[in-house]
Amino acid sequence: MPLPDLSKYEKFVDLTNGRMRYYEAGSGDEHTILIPSTILGASADTFQFVIELLAERLHVYAIDNLGFGESTRVLPQGPLFDVLVDGIREFMDLKSIGSANFIGEAVGGWIACLLAYESPHRVRKVIADSVAGMNVHGPMGPGTPENDFLGRYNPPTKEGMLKSRMRYVYP
Repeated sequence: MPLPDLSKYEKFVDLTNGRMRYYEAGSGDEHTILIPSTILGASADTFQFVIELLAERLHVYAIDNLGFGESTRVLPQGPLFDVLVDGIREFMDLKSIGSANFIGEAVGGWIACLLAYESPHRVRKVIADSVAGMNVHGPMGPGTPENDFLGRYNPPTKEGMLKSRMRYVYP
């Protein structure tokens, strides 16, 4: 499968802590921000195969986190969570996005969840994909029926993972 040409969607915005690259596709008020992980090589290109599909129904912004991808790579304070979350909030302000849906991949999911915690009025929904370290027991602890998420947990399988990923490509 050839790689999609996303150059027509590529844009940059200057923020307090650096320049952020992003892809913007689609239109309307159903703003959806895609946040990649923060591993070496992670960028908005993580979402290259779903941007145009999602843009058929949503106003999509796939960002490069500050410190990664084609965004400013060197940050004086480093790519700390508060710097990354503040960068997304500032991006939303500059783009006049009052609230948005978020899809975060790995650490991008953590960033989306932190934004939801700090600014719940800015976040409609969060999809946190492949996020490690989440508390599976809920606030009441293990053994509490309404909070025992672990009791309903099914170990991942190859087939289940493939089906999950294909939903992003073929909704």
